[in-house]
Amino acid sequence: MKTAEADEIDCFLWQDNNQVLGMTTAYNLTDTIIRAHKRPSHTSTYASITRPVFGDSPVKELSIPVGINAYNHHMREVDIENQYQADFTTLQHQNQCY
Repeated sequence: MKTAEADEIDCFLWQDNNQVLGMTTAYNLTDTIIRAHKRPSHTSTYASITRPVFGDSPVKELSIPVGINAYNHHMREVDIENQYQADFTTLQHQNQCY
């Protein structure tokens, strides 16, 4: 993972199935967690990059940044919250007669 810092904002480039660019103020980029990952299929777009890491194993324990793990496990919650907010708009249309 490549990192840079500017004005207390950490920027990173991380190689997953594809390159992931991100910025964070909430996570330390050196903190990692071990997670089980499935080997991508032969037809995966970036299989030539990711499959060699797995060798013959269909599942492997890999170290990933804590910020990426949080995104992977909590992004669905953000999407659901956005859907709830979309149902309750503050803009109300009124018909006015002049």
